[in-house]
Amino acid sequence: MGKNSWIALLLALVLLATTVPACAFGAESLSLEAYSEDDYGGLAPDPARPPREPGRPAGEGDNGGIAPTPDRTSNTSGRPAGEGDNGGIAPAPGQTPGASGRPAGEGDNGGVAPDPARTPNTSGRPAGEEDNGGVAPDPAQTSNTAGRPAGEGDNGGVAPDPARTPNTTGRPAGEGDNGGVAPSQPASSGPFKRKNLPAGKVVAGISLSADDHIAYAQGSGGLFPSFNPTRQVTRAEAAQMLYRLLPADAATSGAAYADVPAGAWYADAVTALASLGVLEAQDGMLDTGRPVTRGEFTRYIASFFPLRSDGELFPDVAENDPNAPFIRSAQAYGWAQGGSDGLFHPGETINRAAAVVLLNRALGRTADRTYIDQNHPAFYVDVAPSSWYYYDVMEATVPHRHTDSGDAERWTSHTARTAVPKDGVQLADGWLYCYDGARGDVVRETAVGTHYFNINGRFTTGNNDLDSWLHKIVLARTNDSQTQEQKLRALFLYTRDSFTYLRRPPYEMGVYDYMETDALRILETGYGNCYCYASLFWYLSRWIGYDATIYNGTVGVRRSPHSWVEINLNGKNYIFDTELEMAYRRKKRFDVNLYKFYDAGNSWNYRRPRQGGAQM
Repeated sequence: MGKNSWIALLLALVLLATTVPACAFGAESLSLEAYSEDDYGGLAPDPARPPREPGRPAGEGDNGGIAPTPDRTSNTSGRPAGEGDNGGIAPAPGQTPGASGRPAGEGDNGGVAPDPARTPNTSGRPAGEEDNGGVAPDPAQTSNTAGRPAGEGDNGGVAPDPARTPNTTGRPAGEGDNGGVAPSQPASSGPFKRKNLPAGKVVAGISLSADDHIAYAQGSGGLFPSFNPTRQVTRAEAAQMLYRLLPADAATSGAAYADVPAGAWYADAVTALASLGVLEAQDGMLDTGRPVTRGEFTRYIASFFPLRSDGELFPDVAENDPNAPFIRSAQAYGWAQGGSDGLFHPGETINRAAAVVLLNRALGRTADRTYIDQNHPAFYVDVAPSSWYYYDVMEATVPHRHTDSGDAERWTSHTARTAVPKDGVQLADGWLYCYDGARGDVVRETAVGTHYFNINGRFTTGNNDLDSWLHKIVLARTNDSQTQEQKLRALFLYTRDSFTYLRRPPYEMGVYDYMETDALRILETGYGNCYCYASLFWYLSRWIGYDATIYNGTVGVRRSPHSWVEINLNGKNYIFDTELEMAYRRKKRFDVNLYKFYDAGNSWNYRRPRQGGAQM
């Protein structure tokens, strides 16, 4: 054999040694008879579906195309297509690996990789948590397919403010912080130029209805709704809020505007307010998607009240500001207030929380805190009862009857919610919540069993990057039509088939400080060993509500260091070993099924540390 042949052979042996899991050698000495279904020494049958074809486990190719189908061809590496290539699904014909060198699909598969622009905030929680109504900000948000701007009726709000950051108190910037607005950014007051308006004049010609306490603002709907308190208010949404408060006999006319499609959810509102002189048009357009400034929103509200001139202007409101007469009037009434710095910040965009606080003050609507605390009329996942704007959001979004009691109001009844979640943990929009019917809210900042839920009621790993990954994976790999166990199966297949094995030194047996690091390692690089595979599947199974346990022990007669996951189902502990099943599949052993594997006789020699596994 020539020199070059010896070199080629040596390189092949090195490659084999670094890509075949060490734990697979220890388990390899087991014969087929040792894990037959008859004596429970090995393969446990798929609980949901029997095998469809001999030679491959049930569910392969049957669960959304996640696992490779039998007719899949091998890729250029010589391993079955789907392993580390694209989550077990064949890539698009033109798809090539990303620039990072990891398998195509990692970051290229439209939903699994996290938003590359998303970074953790200073609080250490996921970006967007409390900074954008509990939803990750979308800087590129545009109009929806109906041709209307995102706003009221689209997730309860408006286009996000990409520049918003939390204040130093840890709660969203808003009323009482800088005048109830977001940090300064350029904003146009539009072409409005009214000046020297006579005192006592009602610009709109009519007043808002303050007697019937209807819901003039809305959340997103669904079992776990959001209010998006820190998101900007657009002109369309501001108009919709005020339009709901117009008297039933209000006479308005609706002209046609180029940027207001017929049938748009906001069409009646913006055209009505334009006819009343509250919204101004420019070049035949109402610019309905533009965010509203604090000064503009004050003008809109003040246009429905007799104008007063006995108020004081805030130091940052110029006399020649077109909104100045209205801000002065609102200050005289007492419902326009500045922040802790004494400024009003008229050019700042106003968020939804500050908008309902301002409008409630103008209408004289004060939430009955005792009634709300006792009856829990509504909840929003992104509006915690500890939020400064919580009661104002309840006042604005819950229709209720009331009586006046001095300067306060007393609720006597309210319109009940049409849909209420079941008690316990539930997955919604890729997030895990735990609903507590006794308090009429999701569990917040509390651990339930092995799961910790944050201020927005969502289960969190405590790592914002990892939370982002897990959320996107669950959204991409599961759907609402699946049962919890079908989702578990889909996530098992995703973990088994989406990555490439890379040997690394083992950890000391019984040590459990690697899960967060190793889960992120395999997600970010596309490569990992048994500790990485087990860590990722452990987090994914917990993300959908399972009390999973991860073990750091050994496997096989050789006691190879190994990590795997176990879940107790109906009183039995089942093994879920994504990495070891992957290893056997690479050796063309498609008969080995380590999903929901019950090894009654311990013929595979899984050896657990004395102190047990980790659950949190």
